[in-house]
Amino acid sequence: MDSTTPGDAEFALVLAFDTDAPEFVRGFEAGTIHKALSTADPNVTALGWTIHTSNLEMALRIGAATGFSMEVPGEQYPALDEWTHVEFVRNETEESEAVEGDE
Repeated sequence: MDSTTPGDAEFALVLAFDTDAPEFVRGFEAGTIHKALSTADPNVTALGWTIHTSNLEMALRIGAATGFSMEVPGEQYPALDEWTHVEFVRNETEESEAVEGDE
């Protein structure tokens, strides 16, 4: 067993894909985002995520389809060439607004 210091830590993929095709990576990432947003607990109002910049448009569409708006807090998390931090914020529905108005 090797002894290492925290600064010597190496990173490795938990699951290495058998391809590095950009469209495969984008599709897998989009599927992961869709699964997380579509199954999010109703009490979850926001989720933060760092995604490939090339997936911004698809992430925006997935958010809209699952009831979330997507924000890119650029000043707090400046976009890198390949990666961008986004936040998905759950949209309020007419039903939840009606319940709040009844109180």
